[in-house]
Amino acid sequence: MAAGYKPDTIASNMPINGGLLMFRGSDEKGRTTMLVLQGTLTKGDNDQRVLTPNGLVLFYVADAKTPDIYRLAPGSF
Repeated sequence: MAAGYKPDTIASNMPINGGLLMFRGSDEKGRTTMLVLQGTLTKGDNDQRVLTPNGLVLFYVADAKTPDIYRLAPGSF
């Protein structure tokens, strides 16, 4: 967390759909790093959520606000 990420962009240990966001942060140039522990959430004792992990994914995103995703025109596939 002390690796040059802007404090207002840092998030950690947040449950997300399909797992746990272990870390997310962006630097001054808008480059984002995310570490996601994927798995299945179930209810345990006292209605506490329990994560059974099945994957760990590390993302490096050059520009999270305008990603370079190729989009097909409708009907072209």
